[in-house]
Amino acid sequence: MVSLKALEKEGLSPLAYFGYVFDQAEIEASFVPADGTIPVDQLLVRSGQDIHGDDLIIKILFAEDVAQSLAQKTKQTITPAPGSTLQFLLLNPLKLERSQIPDLQHLSGVLNRLSLLGYFGAHVQDGWSLSYQLMGHTRLFEPSLLVRVLNGLSGNYRYFQPYFDACLKQAKSLDAILQEVAQI
Repeated sequence: MVSLKALEKEGLSPLAYFGYVFDQAEIEASFVPADGTIPVDQLLVRSGQDIHGDDLIIKILFAEDVAQSLAQKTKQTITPAPGSTLQFLLLNPLKLERSQIPDLQHLSGVLNRLSLLGYFGAHVQDGWSLSYQLMGHTRLFEPSLLVRVLNGLSGNYRYFQPYFDACLKQAKSLDAILQEVAQI
């Protein structure tokens, strides 16, 4: 495994390194460095397709970078946390109406109890999403573990997607959807 010092010596961030490893494994990944519009480095990974054939894109970033960016904006200082938290976020690109949020949040809460990996959420700005956080001692994680997380998240998303689709399209009442979920 590559050392953090070796990456720093080469001027590579861990996310850029993960992107390189994914590309070598023929997993589409794009490293997006922080700039004036994007406050923290990100890695965007294509992790298969949803049940409708649309690409599933998972955004990966370090939670500590987000906290540091927010602290700088508000001119606060934060004590660095020991270890590191790698955050995975799979967003559904559909924009939600404010009126849809309560039902989606309720459904998310129920499905989170059944979810094997990650947790669902619903927000007006981001749509509905699946998130996961992986904690470690350093910023270097075993790439094979990251691939397992990516595969698990995308599989979990596809498994529960019909319930969210039914809720979004209002094809069924929330009660009818919850009765179906109770049969899982």
